[in-house]
Amino acid sequence: MVQRLFEHADTKAQAVRDELIEAIKEQGATKSPDQPSPHVVLDPLPSKSTRQQLPHPEPFDGKDKSLFEPWKTSVVAKVKIEGHLIGDHVAQFYYVHSRLRDKALQMASPYINQCVSLSTYDPHDLIRYLSTIYDDPNRAERALRTLHSLQQSEKAVFAHFLPVFEKSLSEAGGLQWPDNVKINHLYNALSKGLKRTLIPVQLPSTYFDYVRRVQELAARYESLDKPSSNSTNSNHRGQDKAAVEEDSMDWEPVTAQSAALEKANKALKGKRAKWVSQDEIQKRKKEGRCMRCGRRECRIPKCPLSPAKPPGKQVQVKAASVKALVRSAEVESEESDSESEKYGPLTKIAFRGRKRRLRNTLGSILNP
Repeated sequence: MVQRLFEHADTKAQAVRDELIEAIKEQGATKSPDQPSPHVVLDPLPSKSTRQQLPHPEPFDGKDKSLFEPWKTSVVAKVKIEGHLIGDHVAQFYYVHSRLRDKALQMASPYINQCVSLSTYDPHDLIRYLSTIYDDPNRAERALRTLHSLQQSEKAVFAHFLPVFEKSLSEAGGLQWPDNVKINHLYNALSKGLKRTLIPVQLPSTYFDYVRRVQELAARYESLDKPSSNSTNSNHRGQDKAAVEEDSMDWEPVTAQSAALEKANKALKGKRAKWVSQDEIQKRKKEGRCMRCGRRECRIPKCPLSPAKPPGKQVQVKAASVKALVRSAEVESEESDSESEKYGPLTKIAFRGRKRRLRNTLGSILNP
């Protein structure tokens, strides 16, 4: 019924407006051409819509304090723009109260009860009270520290980094800063690769145009820096696989040789090296072999043989050879080594002389 009355009133207002326009036209047609026509300004008709256009803010439960600032912005906008549709200040007060849940509602209950007892219903006071609980007074200072330490990594895309920078800039209160200050903060936060791209370019002095130019250059730089074709990726995968196979083949002989060398060292442990001439030592040194055992795979610091001793009258015995990829070592005979250690060369000669004399003495006694 009310809607029909509004429509009827609008129809009558439109009819009056049309009649007024026709009267002005007729008056203009009857007057002399030298007289200027009066300029009439008509007020626009009021809107027919009486419904709320803004969505209702999501309820705030107080569990995540970072959600309070967006919730506060939505509630303030709703009350300011559509407060006359919500009702008087009492209705607006309880509207803000209806957008609270759980922990936030429990925290606001004592304040709301006090307002009811004093009959003071101000929605803005309720929002300010909630701000003292959930708002962060150090947010701007912390955002400023974050802005100074913010740095784009070499792998980060500028299109993903820019919203993070703009958020920190806004929280730090930098939207009102001069353009050169904002440009300086953004440049310091860029990656080194992107900074090198900007060196030969003449950049704008206004912040908005500067950001747009950096976005264009960053898109080109990132498209050149990162391959996108599937064929290229498949070729890289094939090359990597071939490289892995080649590396494994190169390592197999080394592994087998190391195992054989370790086995040979265990067999030679505790034995003594063979005494060789100085010419042989120089030859081993020239050929890159161990000067003690003569193997190419060994060196004196890691050689398992004991140092050689100067020769007496020795019987040379070949050491057991290790055939698997390891050169045989020249080792002194254990028999000659033990004999020379027991008697010594001069002692053996004297012992044999006494034995000969004793044999001659016995022969002269038995054969007078």
